[in-house]
Amino acid sequence: MITQILAKVLPVLVMIALGRVCATKGILSDDQHAGLKNIIGDILLPVVLFQAFFTAEYGRRMLLVFVLVFAGYGAALAAGCQSVVCIGGDGTICEVAGELCHTGATFYVVPGGTGNDFARAFHLPKNPMAAFEAQLAGEPVEIDCGRMNGQSFLNVSGSGFDVAVLQKTEELKAVYPGEKAYRKAVLSVLGRYKAFEADVSIDGGAETHEACTIVEIANGQSIGGGMRVAPDAKLDDGYFDVVVVKKVPRMLIPLLLPAFMLGWHTKIGLARVVRAKNVTMRAKGMIVNLDGKLLRADEAKYRILPGAIRMKKPRT
Repeated sequence: MITQILAKVLPVLVMIALGRVCATKGILSDDQHAGLKNIIGDILLPVVLFQAFFTAEYGRRMLLVFVLVFAGYGAALAAGCQSVVCIGGDGTICEVAGELCHTGATFYVVPGGTGNDFARAFHLPKNPMAAFEAQLAGEPVEIDCGRMNGQSFLNVSGSGFDVAVLQKTEELKAVYPGEKAYRKAVLSVLGRYKAFEADVSIDGGAETHEACTIVEIANGQSIGGGMRVAPDAKLDDGYFDVVVVKKVPRMLIPLLLPAFMLGWHTKIGLARVVRAKNVTMRAKGMIVNLDGKLLRADEAKYRILPGAIRMKKPRT
């Protein structure tokens, strides 16, 4: 029995140990780490899951469950789905919302993540059941959806400081739980972050070359569980709030955190804010944050889809 347990558990422990060594020693570069994650998440994991699904032995009861589930999905698609309920964080909400643009289905969000920034922008209660009930009794609204190189997002996308924090968070998740890993990542990045060079064009205008601490293309207002990077953004006005924080001296970077938390950076001259329907951002080797999902893109083309998603907003 012990031998069988070790045969199952030992390979997992070895892989965790190797991952920890690579993270602490810096054996893999950021590009190599991102590429390896893509191979595992997009290719190897689906192959393993499909292989396990199709080679497993199922009893009659389990087969009946599969038949009923797939028949239910088929019936919903054939009849035209009227409502979709998503339970999860900003990343999950982003993935589901992208499939609902201009479908006419009503989208209900039940916050279940760590940051829940979209739920905050939509003025949902923190309690999941209270949030769902508030929407059921709410008023129909149509909110905007953002697109970056064809991929959808509901809240905020951008590059710079927030990307560095998310990358560091992924490294620390092997040691700390999600929220604690994020807090430690922020403190770690604050002391060593360097600005990046980017060319930015607003609504087809001339490109401006800038050294940026952070650039955010905001439909919602906050990132990172409450940092109000775009305090005046609205989900249903048909515009992005483009927030550009130019290069800040390293000794002043720690001041950005309280400014973002309070939304003061737009009022004290730290940031420039422009409203736009289309934005293009170019930077070699740039990594873009798309509602918490990191993507590599030398060129990021954004456009707003006004009123693309139907929801029910809680009454205030």
